[in-house]
Amino acid sequence: MTQFGWRASLTLLTVLGTGMFAAAALLLAESNVNLDRNATRLRDIFVKYRGLLLDRRFAGYTLCVALNFGFIMAFLSGSPFVLMNVLGLSAMEFGLLMGLTLLGFVTSSLVTARFALKLGVNRLLEAGTALAALAGTTMAALALAEVRSVAAIVGPYFVLMLAIGLNQPSAMAGAIGPFPRIAGTASSLLGFVQFAAGALVGFLVGHLHDGTALPMTLAIAACAWGSFLAYHLLAQPAARSAR
Repeated sequence: MTQFGWRASLTLLTVLGTGMFAAAALLLAESNVNLDRNATRLRDIFVKYRGLLLDRRFAGYTLCVALNFGFIMAFLSGSPFVLMNVLGLSAMEFGLLMGLTLLGFVTSSLVTARFALKLGVNRLLEAGTALAALAGTTMAALALAEVRSVAAIVGPYFVLMLAIGLNQPSAMAGAIGPFPRIAGTASSLLGFVQFAAGALVGFLVGHLHDGTALPMTLAIAACAWGSFLAYHLLAQPAARSAR
């Protein structure tokens, strides 16, 4: 995008979004053969939302999804300043490093797709949430120790992206899978909580900006540990008791 200006990114998003809408409208057929005409009534929607939020499985897995997305938004909010303004990377170098970290997500997503049925979502989440907590703690500890290097930021974030590839698909499946009759409702509520958490974390990182990497790294560590605790204290015990 450095060749075409900042508006080019918005143009690209518009083109991609339009393409996705067209593909969904033209190529995806309705899969629900038992449509419920009352499903979109506001009262029914909120009754279902309330039931979902009171379910420990749904709440635990959804918090995992939301807090994992939270540390992504924390990084996206703080890393341009930290890596370019503080550590001196160019816009091109920053973009290339972001692309490199995505390789971690792609790699672990492929692992999840290959082994999800064999290992189950809970074993993948055990590994993923622990990995995220370790990487988030390492990033925050390096920032607290005033270690100022690109590797101190990008290295732990690469590991966090590995964790994301394990956590997000597994936690989404764990949240929605037990509710096949209201899967659309569960998916919409999960999506709302996820993006609300991301927006809140991104806002806080920007609001608490102090010219260092600390607000970003501490927010990432807090979200990573929050996801770890949400899984181990809510989702995992509830999933075991439901068997």
